[in-house]
Amino acid sequence: MCDMGTVGIGIGRTAIPLSGLVLGLVAVVMFSGTVPATRIAVASIDPVVVGVGRSVLGATLAAGYLVLVRAPWPARGQLSGIVVVAMGAAVGFGWFSAQALRTVSATHGSVVIGILPLLTAALGALRTGARPRPLFWIATAAGTAVVVLYAASGSRSAALSAGDAYLFAALVCAAAAYTEGGRLARTMPGGQVIAWGLVAALPLSIPLTAAALRTSPFRPTAASLAALAYMAVFSVFVGMVLWYRAMGLAGVPRVSSIQLGQPLLSVVWSWLLVGEPLRAQTIAAAILVLVCVATAQKARVAEVRSPAGDRPVDGLERQPARSVT
Repeated sequence: MCDMGTVGIGIGRTAIPLSGLVLGLVAVVMFSGTVPATRIAVASIDPVVVGVGRSVLGATLAAGYLVLVRAPWPARGQLSGIVVVAMGAAVGFGWFSAQALRTVSATHGSVVIGILPLLTAALGALRTGARPRPLFWIATAAGTAVVVLYAASGSRSAALSAGDAYLFAALVCAAAAYTEGGRLARTMPGGQVIAWGLVAALPLSIPLTAAALRTSPFRPTAASLAALAYMAVFSVFVGMVLWYRAMGLAGVPRVSSIQLGQPLLSVVWSWLLVGEPLRAQTIAAAILVLVCVATAQKARVAEVRSPAGDRPVDGLERQPARSVT
């Protein structure tokens, strides 16, 4: 039997573990279902229950994972980063995106959220003091402009809708959480970063979910419960563990490039699962966002090098290739 951890694809002088690319692809497929699943869930469940309650359910899996791997308690210097992951990924992104998807379509949300890699990379560059090439900032600005114009074109007025404002707030939360999570993953396994973030959010996520259940009627359909369960298991926890494992095996830049197709996948899932039409402007916007993100990713990898000349100054390649399990 062949060990997937030893199978590799040769590119130049570098052997890329095939298992890392496969795990990254599986994770992206899981992530791509998040927006349409959220749209399905908020049709009959309060958005706070959908957006925050799913992290409560995910935290139960995370707690079991931490016990299973006998994870040590985070060091004092890691706590602030874990709080950012908790507030951004476990609470903020889910809450704001669920609020947004009550009024905007899943295809619309998929395109707007497609600039998340750009925003994450930009925050990461600012946070670490890295100096990407000018092409990176040009592509980032272009991608943001595409999304803003697309969002405004779907509004009845020239201004962005309330749903778009929620989407952009969700993006800021997620980008901050990913940036801090990436920094933490240099000193602890990535799976534990996500797990500790979910557990650390419980003092806030449980009261918020409980309050929403008390103040709003809970009459879920079978479809909305299935969508909520999907997000709790695959979007919030399992997908993230696989994603960080993939980056440990194949490297951050190569695995991150797989995520370029996520907006298009989400648009297709929205068509298949929610029945939303595939409009030409949506497809065009998704492709333009993909091109901008791909250009920015390429420019980011070719950043200013350290004096040794073999590693980017933002530290992305300093992350050790280790198991997160």
